[in-house]
Amino acid sequence: DNTTAGRASLFLYSQPLLLTALAAWILPHERVGVRAVMGFIAASLGMVLLFGDRLSSAGGSTWYGDAVVVLAAVIWAVQSIFLKMRLRSFDAFRITAWTQILAVLPFFIVASFLGEPWPDLTDANVLTGVGYSGLIGTGLAMIPWLWLLTDYPASRVGVFMFLTPVFGVLTGALLLAEPLTQLMLGG
Repeated sequence: DNTTAGRASLFLYSQPLLLTALAAWILPHERVGVRAVMGFIAASLGMVLLFGDRLSSAGGSTWYGDAVVVLAAVIWAVQSIFLKMRLRSFDAFRITAWTQILAVLPFFIVASFLGEPWPDLTDANVLTGVGYSGLIGTGLAMIPWLWLLTDYPASRVGVFMFLTPVFGVLTGALLLAEPLTQLMLGG
């Protein structure tokens, strides 16, 4: 109700831009050249094209929802920089496991304060959805993300995040028969 899926996708996947800017500012060995800047501009324009038809608000104000999603992108970028600085001394699998475990409790606490109903934790569909999203969708994606951050510049790793919404749109079209517009294909 506070934003649209298209707006949330666009704002969340501003993370590679934030990651690159933070890495260039905080990490002394991370340099961003003209080619990288041009690539990020092109990728950002592609994102706008991809979600352009979904960017209008769904009635009412979306500033609150948009701000929460931008904050999530900022936190994700900051976390990536922090982990990049510390990864040499920690195991990517352990970091992923603890991140997944420790994220659950604050999620339920914040949801309670916001008046969100708790899901029925005895429902097999809920457990399957949470398990898939948390363990497979996020957990298995985070391990290679951390491995790549260990050995490569953040800007090179971050640019691959722009592929996530592309795969999301294509999967939605293939599996859910969601429409694919010319504007989206151009993105």
